[in-house]
Amino acid sequence: MADIEGISRCFDRCACAKTRRRHPGRVRGVSKALLALLERQGLAEATVLELGCGLGGLTRETIRRGAARATGIDLSPESIRAATRLAAEEGLTDRVAFSVADGASAALDPQDLLVLDKVICCYAAWEDLLENSLGAARRTYAFVAPVSWGWRGLAAKIAISFGNAFFRIAGQRYRAFVHDLKQVESRIAEASFQRMATTTQAILFVGVYARQRHETE
Repeated sequence: MADIEGISRCFDRCACAKTRRRHPGRVRGVSKALLALLERQGLAEATVLELGCGLGGLTRETIRRGAARATGIDLSPESIRAATRLAAEEGLTDRVAFSVADGASAALDPQDLLVLDKVICCYAAWEDLLENSLGAARRTYAFVAPVSWGWRGLAAKIAISFGNAFFRIAGQRYRAFVHDLKQVESRIAEASFQRMATTTQAILFVGVYARQRHETE
């Protein structure tokens, strides 16, 4: 089981720090690569659900790139408050909604695209998160997570071990994980999704998968 309270408190602190940036909620780094792959798969008139949305930058950006409606959920109340405020400032409240919820257990309304940007690594039991979320993706399932193989995987494990040591010294309960992405992709394939596009940036893997339709459908 995930340490829900530990995750919530950690990302409440992160949200407070990020809202002090000049451009809070801006899509940065590997999230840009994820967004580009999603756009290639087709965002026009799609509905989007992002689990672990943080300040909602990616969620809102899907709207600007053609999505019809987008929803973001996160365990951090501070993140959701900031995401809601930023959406209002950008005039997107009629097409974007944010709420506090756990993607591994909440009842998720099916949407065309389901996105997990650096979320799987927050859960000790990634299986619960996938089990609950795969059924909510009508068309596309996408995630970003630490690479688990080769030199990138070794670098990811070292980096995350240092990060966890910092959390421990700081008295925070949150811990991050490097999961076997071959097992993650196997579970996604079992749910009738086919890998469509992938990329890596430093120690992070980006994967986008499309639901396969049966001939009888």
